[in-house]
Formats: sequence, structure tokens, C-alpha cells
Amino acid sequence: MIKLTDEHGNATYISPDNVTAIAIRDQITNVWTCDSGRPMTVKETPEEVTRKILEYKLAMVRYKESQHETVKHHGDPIYLFECAEDALRNLAGLEDSGHDQ
Repeated sequence: MIKLTDEHGNATYISPDNVTAIAIRDQITNVWTCDSGRPMTVKETPEEVTRKILEYKLAMVRYKESQHETVKHHGDPIYLFECAEDALRNLAGLEDSGHDQ
């Protein structure tokens, strides 16, 4: 999940895999997802939304690929998994939540 900001300033979380379109009209960014027929208005620019989606997907690839390489080279995958988990948590906007994992 990535964290975006709705038009009222509230945090909203979406799955990057469900985003079907991002558009700007009259300086308002709209994000469409496959589970909704209407756009969600967000404060981020289309470029920011796209960057968050790409960073999330790259982090997921790194997370999946790290297991094999970590075990192969280090014998203990915990360190790299924790780093990848931290990166995903940051992208989802959970780094400042103060909640237990």
C-alpha cells in the first residue's frame, strides 16, 4: 500500500497494483483504481503518485529477490528483510504511526 493525501488532507492508502490511471485536470490529480468506477482526488501530483507506485514496486522486487541472495551470501536473511520492510513501511507512510507492527 502507498499513502496518498485526499482533498481534505486525510491520509488514504491504496494498492499500487490496483491503479489503472492517473490524470490531472484543472490542477487536480485524479487516481482511478480497478475496484472503483470513479476517480479519487489526491493532493499529490501525478508525478509524485507515479514515483510512489514505482518505488513500491521496486521495493517489492528487491524484497522478493533478497531472500535467495541473502541466504546465499550471509546465511541469515533477517538484516536485509528488515531493511526492505523498513523501506516498504516508509512508502506506505507507516514510519510515523507509532503503532506496533
